[in-house]
Amino acid sequence: MNYIKIFFTNCIVLYDGETLSIHYPRETYSKNKRFKFPPKKLAKKLKFSKIWNQSLHNSVEYFIDHMTKKKKFNKKNFESSIKAIYPIID
Repeated sequence: MNYIKIFFTNCIVLYDGETLSIHYPRETYSKNKRFKFPPKKLAKKLKFSKIWNQSLHNSVEYFIDHMTKKKKFNKKNFESSIKAIYPIID
């Protein structure tokens, strides 16, 4: 299973492409005083494919709107977008 696990001072955040969950307190121990995974305190559905598709749709809409209305693109936004995509196209 692929997922992202981030350790913070007092919690662990997991994301598997479908659900973001927060587990705390990080320092959780069993009856034998051994570390155990902390209990889940919060879970939120964040489906990666849905977010990705919505973002792509918004970007294409923005581009088409600017092209059809002959609007100029904001230079800072353009440069930021190029920097964000550069690792993928390099």
